[in-house]
Parts: sequence; structure tokens; C-alpha cells
Amino acid sequence: MANLNQRSQYWRRFGLQQIDQELRKVDERLQSSTLSLFDQLFWQGRRRELRVAASIVRIITPAPNFDIGSEPLLTNPESLPVVQPANSITLTTTEKIFTVFS
Repeated sequence: MANLNQRSQYWRRFGLQQIDQELRKVDERLQSSTLSLFDQLFWQGRRRELRVAASIVRIITPAPNFDIGSEPLLTNPESLPVVQPANSITLTTTEKIFTVFS
């Protein structure tokens, strides 16, 4: 059983590291001032996807030493931060609906 726990911890750490690396890349892209509206929306969506993936990994894999209180768990999807576009961007009705439900 200890071996199974060690493997689980390895894959948990590995997965979270991969997600963290991708999040850093996405954040770097979002810092670019030359992104079009579509690119901004795409990369903001990608960032949300990666954050949700990290939360799912934390939920479905045991925390190190089974210390559940060591990492926050996603218990309410509404608690995720909402990324608002810059004030200078005018959203279409479809984009507004997407923003509300994302």
C-alpha cells in the first residue's frame, strides 16, 4: 500500500508541476499587449481550464501524507476567480453570455 501511495504522490506532484508550467506560459502570453480580442479570450479560457484541471487533480488524488488540510480544494466552482476583460474591450452579446457562465 505504501508503494501505491508513493506512486500516487509522484503523479500528483508531476501533474501539478506540468499544469503550473503551462499556467506560467499562459500568463506570459497574456502579458503581451499585442493580443487581439480573440487571443485574449482564448488565453483567458486556457488559464481557467488549467486552474480547474489543477483543482481536479487535487480533489481526486490524496494529499501528501493524507493531510487533506494542506491544500485548498475546489468545493464550489463559483469560488474560482473571474477574469474580466480590459475596460477598452467591447463584448458582443455572445461573449457577454460566455463571460457570465464561465
